[in-house]
Amino acid sequence: MKTMTMKMPKLVKPKGSTWVNAQRYLCDFYIQKAPICGGHLVFAVVGRKWVKIAKGDMLNKGQRYKHSRFKISVKEWHGCNPRKVGVR
Repeated sequence: MKTMTMKMPKLVKPKGSTWVNAQRYLCDFYIQKAPICGGHLVFAVVGRKWVKIAKGDMLNKGQRYKHSRFKISVKEWHGCNPRKVGVR
């Protein structure tokens, strides 16, 4: 009998010119404006006034599925206790 192997989808950086400079952060989202709540690992592009946030894109068998994307102000972003991931 053949065993069936299942591949887990990968979570990758979103495509597009906006997300080229995105960095990985661990944040605690406890604000009403955000569509997600609790501690999440996200990609973020921090600008002068706004922060664009994405959970990432799920890559499965060559197909890309988008997760939550939203933007909040820089003041709200600092209230979410952002911590860079992978920085030494």
